[in-house]
Amino acid sequence: MQRLIDLYRQWAGEAPANVQKLPQAGSNREYYRMADADGATVVGVVGTSRDEDHAFVYLSNHFNKRRLPVPRVLAVSDDELCYLQTDLGSVSLFDAIAGGREAGGRYNVNEKELLVRTIRELPDIQIRGARGLDFSHCYPQPEFNMDSVLFDLNYFKYCFLKPTELDFHELKLEADFRLFAKDLTAERADSFMYRDFQARNVMLDGRGNPWFIDFQGGRRGEISIGNEWICADPYVQRDHAEDPFDAFTRPTSNRSIYDFIQMMEQIEGTKWADKVPIDLPIYNIAGDQDPVGEYGVGVYQVSNWLIQTGHTVTTKLYSGYRHEIHNYAEIKNEVEAGIIAFMDGILS
Repeated sequence: MQRLIDLYRQWAGEAPANVQKLPQAGSNREYYRMADADGATVVGVVGTSRDEDHAFVYLSNHFNKRRLPVPRVLAVSDDELCYLQTDLGSVSLFDAIAGGREAGGRYNVNEKELLVRTIRELPDIQIRGARGLDFSHCYPQPEFNMDSVLFDLNYFKYCFLKPTELDFHELKLEADFRLFAKDLTAERADSFMYRDFQARNVMLDGRGNPWFIDFQGGRRGEISIGNEWICADPYVQRDHAEDPFDAFTRPTSNRSIYDFIQMMEQIEGTKWADKVPIDLPIYNIAGDQDPVGEYGVGVYQVSNWLIQTGHTVTTKLYSGYRHEIHNYAEIKNEVEAGIIAFMDGILS
């Protein structure tokens, strides 16, 4: 605390007239609102990790050069464990939309406008913010890679799946995690991945303009809508994203995830295949770049379960294509012709 006061004195030429400790958030950093005799305030920060503080200071300076809405760093201690930044006030987006959140997601017009303003600013940070950015300053690593994905997925496993006491096959889940990680890191991008973009990390000024904080965990990563696995065609991705009833893009609830996992437990193996009518011809088709079909492995596995239980199965994989094979202009006619030929073979 004394080091922070000394830093303020070096910056302002006098000691602060008033110091107020702010509530601590989800980190070890301590925040203080420091005011001069006229009531003008700045925020002082005391950190415990030099590398993390260095990342924040570097990114803040870089984003300010790009004229992005982030706090400006005013002074930094020699060891980089203390710094002063502009005071963005005390109202977060999380606080401002509390009414709609408590009403079960029924946000009023003003709350929706705040959300829209915030989302509109994000691409600037992701794209403009990445221009000229030296990612080697990012903390704890410069790039969102397979280790990053696996860390997040295992966080889901240990903090959601295991506490629910839901039975699951751990080795199969880990195999799925590795496939997800491979898919999510397949394309290299030069954009800034915020990593902790959430309502508590958005501060609102007196006019409702959003300002972004807590971005020091960001790194190089791919910008995505979240449904790129469906199809490579950006128009198809956008169509899904703009459909308000599209579950591929819109966040699902914990309950829906739970129900989906339970469903998956019921529709695998020869025990499930044995319940499929034996006289039902099956045409099993997919793209070999579809993560849902485990990049072709799961497609053949399903076909094998059905064959082992006496079913007649035709399997077709389209090489280089993702989930919605019918939405690729170059093969949609081929996909359609294959389905028609299969049906004609049954009906003739």
